[in-house]
Amino acid sequence: MISRNPNFTELDAADTVVLETVCPFCGKKHKLVLKGDKTAEYKQGKVAYEAGYMIQVAFPFFTPSEREFILTGICDKRWDSM
Repeated sequence: MISRNPNFTELDAADTVVLETVCPFCGKKHKLVLKGDKTAEYKQGKVAYEAGYMIQVAFPFFTPSEREFILTGICDKRWDSM
């Protein structure tokens, strides 16, 4: 699994990926909906990350907060306050 957050779920459809989890800091459920090119980038990045690439290399087109959400489940509000 790509995420270190045990509550992380990934719903994969043809052209959409929905990543959902509970933020470990605020306790609220958040989701990241990827469509179009972002879906393909996520799928390619996931393969690269699971092969051992650093998350910054595996997901270069994602923002730092999107990568952090994927990795740990930390939501944007908590990420921005760090």
